[in-house]
Amino acid sequence: MWGASESDSTFAANDFNATIRNKRNWEASLANLHPATEAQKEALATAKSDVDSIAQARLQMAFALTSPVSIPLVLIVAGWATLLFFGYGLASGGDSAGAFVATTLGAIAAASAVLLILELSSPYSGIFRVSSAPLEQVLAVMGKE
Repeated sequence: MWGASESDSTFAANDFNATIRNKRNWEASLANLHPATEAQKEALATAKSDVDSIAQARLQMAFALTSPVSIPLVLIVAGWATLLFFGYGLASGGDSAGAFVATTLGAIAAASAVLLILELSSPYSGIFRVSSAPLEQVLAVMGKE
């Protein structure tokens, strides 16, 4: 699931197919069960609901990782920040060293915020990486049950 060699479109397609296969396998396994008591019937209904919820969550995670940041949104935010700093520069007159320092620090802050948004939108690649080990451990435990 965490293959770095796959492109975004391939990742989404492969994960979608794997999720559908997994869901169908679980549904087939649950269809072979024949509950006798009312408690067993309720447990089977809960299990079917849980299979649907897990499949839906997995699909949402895959689709969220394929295109996590809206590029037009980032461009709009960067454009507005540029216009604000340009307007501030025009209003300050540009003669003051303090105004220059404040504008520079503001520009650095805005640029670093955009960088962090873009970097953190891909949690398993980039400069700031999140370890996939906890998720892999959970999946391994779930696979044993």
